[in-house]
Amino acid sequence: CKATVMVIDEDALPLTRAWCLFEVLQTFIKSKRCPGSFSGLLLATPSGVLNYPGSASVDAAMAVAERLAFIRMQDAEASDESDKQMISDLVMAYEGGFETMNRFIRNSIRDALMVIKSHHNEQFERLVELLLAREESHGKFKGRGSSA
Repeated sequence: CKATVMVIDEDALPLTRAWCLFEVLQTFIKSKRCPGSFSGLLLATPSGVLNYPGSASVDAAMAVAERLAFIRMQDAEASDESDKQMISDLVMAYEGGFETMNRFIRNSIRDALMVIKSHHNEQFERLVELLLAREESHGKFKGRGSSA
């Protein structure tokens, strides 16, 4: 197992379900036990994987991040109350309980946003440099009396 992939929409509905919280808990545990060989939580949207440069839309990432900034894992629901209680008990057995899980989710989306930001900043800088180079090239032709 190299990572956990969670398919998520802009409303982050999977993170409102207790069994998805259980998967997040397992991802958190695996991330702590295997810190170099396990990639953690990958967030897949209809536009791509948020954690991979250039594969997801900025708008999708921003919408998911906006939702996850305020999510409280302790509010996750289950159709069977005993499932919810069992999963809550497992989460609470870890130091920090739900706050640790909430922080893990927020850090995961923050890391994904930083990947997207870095990728898009590089792309913008490349395009600005390309446009400047074209402008300088155009200016050189004009300076020689050539019409471009």
